[in-house]
Amino acid sequence: MPRTRHLGRGLPECEVCRPDEYREPVNQHVPEQHLRLSTALHEIAVSSNKLKTQRSESYAGLSFFIHPHLTSTTMPSTSFCLSIALLLALGSAAVNAQTVGAAAPTTEANPVLVKGATLEVRKSDLELEKKNLPPEQRLEMATNLPRVQRTLERLFLNKILLADARKAGFDKDPAVVAELEYTLNQKLASLYANQLSAKIQVPDLEPALKEQYKLEVATLVEPERVHAAHILITAKKRTKEEALRRAEEVRAKAAAGADFKQLAKEYSEDQSAQRNDGDLGFFPFEQMVPEFAKAAFAMTTPGQISPVVETDFGFHIIKYIERRAARTPPYEELRSKLLEEKDREYRAAQLRNTFNQMMENEQPKANMDEVNKLMSNPTSQAMREWNEKIRKEIQGQSQSPKRP
Repeated sequence: MPRTRHLGRGLPECEVCRPDEYREPVNQHVPEQHLRLSTALHEIAVSSNKLKTQRSESYAGLSFFIHPHLTSTTMPSTSFCLSIALLLALGSAAVNAQTVGAAAPTTEANPVLVKGATLEVRKSDLELEKKNLPPEQRLEMATNLPRVQRTLERLFLNKILLADARKAGFDKDPAVVAELEYTLNQKLASLYANQLSAKIQVPDLEPALKEQYKLEVATLVEPERVHAAHILITAKKRTKEEALRRAEEVRAKAAAGADFKQLAKEYSEDQSAQRNDGDLGFFPFEQMVPEFAKAAFAMTTPGQISPVVETDFGFHIIKYIERRAARTPPYEELRSKLLEEKDREYRAAQLRNTFNQMMENEQPKANMDEVNKLMSNPTSQAMREWNEKIRKEIQGQSQSPKRP
């Protein structure tokens, strides 16, 4: 008789995790000569910006959440590697019988955004991509033309890969079909968990929230913050001496009264400069690397330009804008954020109860004889080597530089 262990009772409490930040894939940019997008993209981005931003149908804290009681893994984000993107694209063949290259009729509601010799990307493709992004990134997709361009290029490349994969019979491969089914099952479970969360009736949390604010007000003090902008000159494309010389030249222009925003757009090698004109907003001392923070906090006159500051990122020219003294934010200022946190906590607690009840109803039992056969038995030497590897990785992560 196989040994069993009851899994339904005494389940450990678990937190409903929020998904990691979505990041665009690295090194997936198609060379510009392969796909030149016309100025119509600008019109698309502008018109998209006029659309009303809608909240995601799924609860923000659970967008791609798979509860550990349902499965041992979580859904990957929409920006996972091209191989998984291809698998998901192939999966559409199972639910959509459209033939490769068959184009839907062009309509004003679903125009063609990118057209190749046999393939095309439509507005509906881009909208589906945006739907799977968190709200703040959806807004960026409506205002950041380079981001839209890169996304369209990636979507078109996926279309090429999908077409070639189907021609090669890749979607008939048993291993691919099995992986597609696995991915589909996780997605269905995730969407259902989202739906359960959305249906939870949340009571009035404000009275408890006000009491919490009174009790914790002393811990809510915000440190002193400085509002500054910067221009970054790196030594990636030049020697360190050339970078310093260039930084000094730019600094001289700024000190002479040149428009700092325009200088940032023209000279800064901080990737965010084209979007924010070098403006870093308000930040506490600890948020920046020490050299940068010391220079920024040492200034006191609005418009003051710092000497060239060197950090691990390169050479910075910093413009001081204003300062915000340490303070305790009033309740009304924090109300929205605190209510959102309380709402998320309440839903997470209710979902834990729901998931636990589901497990109780199923009465799952683990066949520990078979489970133990899956466990490896590393030697003590191998275990020491593994632990040392993990320790070095953790140490390396803790030493990663702060943003400038």
